[in-house]
Amino acid sequence: MLPSRTTRRISLWLARLYRVRRRLPAAGSRSPQRSNPAVRIVRRIPRGGGQALLIGAACIVFLSQSGARNALSAAAFVAVAMVLLWLVRRVAAVRSDVALLATSEARFRSLVQNSSDVILIVDADSTIRYASPASRTVLGLSESQLEGTRLVDHVHDDDRPVANRFFLAVRDSPSSEPAVQDWRLLRSDGSQLWTENTGTNLLDEPTVGGIVVNARDVSERRTLQSRLAHQAFHDELTRLANRALFLNRVAHTVARAPRGAHPAAVLFLDLDEF
Repeated sequence: MLPSRTTRRISLWLARLYRVRRRLPAAGSRSPQRSNPAVRIVRRIPRGGGQALLIGAACIVFLSQSGARNALSAAAFVAVAMVLLWLVRRVAAVRSDVALLATSEARFRSLVQNSSDVILIVDADSTIRYASPASRTVLGLSESQLEGTRLVDHVHDDDRPVANRFFLAVRDSPSSEPAVQDWRLLRSDGSQLWTENTGTNLLDEPTVGGIVVNARDVSERRTLQSRLAHQAFHDELTRLANRALFLNRVAHTVARAPRGAHPAAVLFLDLDEF
């Protein structure tokens, strides 16, 4: 039998460990401040604290009923106490990691669902596997209407060759560095809008397994650029093409002309001295 003093110490240690375990959050509990009905997160938390206490109690019963010497009993008690403490701390650490992971998942989901850009996950054959909720406001198409369709089917006919080359370049590139290209996407009502499209190859990423395309509406920027280009190459009063546009077209024509072709000349007549 163990001395009564040793037995009391063991009982006090177990009582303290039990109180520590009671203070830990229960498995699957959620903080009321972080609860979000729109986000469903499953938590798997090991329940080792209760098992550790049961093992410790069984060891104490075994030691108290055995005829072991005091030194051996004390050593066994220390070993059991260390194991119990390690298990309790391990459970607390795992629960803390799970809470951080759940917070990170909720933050990522909130960013995707509230982003004004259309976020697509596209398979290697250009089939859209995932579409963010922003597709409703930007394209007028729901997620289910986009998922299962091909990306190029939603691109303007004149821009499909550009979009195809862009997609193939991103798909065949082993690097995960994003590529950027502008083209026009089609809305559900048949209208079009310019988008700046950023593609990132994450086919080898197990959590994604696809190409992430981020489409941002840049229609206003395109309209402003077109207006500025028109003002640069046209007279403000007459709205006619100015000399800058003429020189630009001449330089473009000369650059495209094959070498060794027949010589050509340009005659410029200033009739109104304007």
